[in-house]
Amino acid sequence: MTPSEPPEGEPPGSRPPTSGPHWERPQQGPPQEPPPPGGWARPPAGPPPGKQRSRACFWGCVGALAFAVAIAVILVVVIVVVNNETDHPPADDVKVTACTVNSATQQATARVEIHNHSSKASTYAITVEFVAASGTRVSEGGTVSSTVAPGQTVRTEVGGVDRVTQKVTCKVTDVTRVAS
Repeated sequence: MTPSEPPEGEPPGSRPPTSGPHWERPQQGPPQEPPPPGGWARPPAGPPPGKQRSRACFWGCVGALAFAVAIAVILVVVIVVVNNETDHPPADDVKVTACTVNSATQQATARVEIHNHSSKASTYAITVEFVAASGTRVSEGGTVSSTVAPGQTVRTEVGGVDRVTQKVTCKVTDVTRVAS
């Protein structure tokens, strides 16, 4: 028997030739996985891929939000501790030395003096309100004074943002001191 002849009992042409081009039959349908070995079962199918992704996204967003809140709380605590030295609160470092209304521009102006009582060079953010004799606030303004050394005194002005036609009093409403 030659390699191209079929064994006894098989009709001719039932085996593919051993030489020459080989032709394969196309598979019908999706590829089939081999069955699991005996005694083993396929693992149960998990949730659809979209649900796993939604849960991961949800927990990722919750984690990111918790992280952002924690950072914000830490920053607030640090700023409060830096700004509120018990011996010398920031408001004690600022006083109004003059309060006027410019007759030409009708802008209220407060002259303030900053004396840094803290032990570190600091930047001050100051807000002043301008109040009419009736007790009504008629304008407000703010200024920032950077790098005031410990023990140093700085004089600056705070201008109001509104036109004022009457005499006013000036009141410091907020002082923020941050170590620079």
